[in-house]
Amino acid sequence: MAHAFHAWAGPAEADRLGLPGRDLDATRVLGYGTGTGEHDPIRSAVAAPIFDARGRVCLALCSLAFSSELNDTNIAQVGARLRDHGRRVTARTGGVVPDDRAQRAHAS
Repeated sequence: MAHAFHAWAGPAEADRLGLPGRDLDATRVLGYGTGTGEHDPIRSAVAAPIFDARGRVCLALCSLAFSSELNDTNIAQVGARLRDHGRRVTARTGGVVPDDRAQRAHAS
């Protein structure tokens, strides 16, 4: 779940925390991070970021469940829903998804 926070922080932060760059790249592409059995084999998690007005992660929506309930058969669907809800919360609170911020800057 830490990937939902750190994937948008930049390479220095990832290096400092020892997080694999490829995992963070996948998190940015998907818009959510997952964890299945990383710390406990019976638990799984998925989390999606909420961004502030500067495009920094300030909060995350997450789901933590037993691996029997949240697993490879449904984690992508749950992650996509959390990502979409996180983007709605971001917009409603005046936040900006980093990719959206870059597109707005080029449009103006």
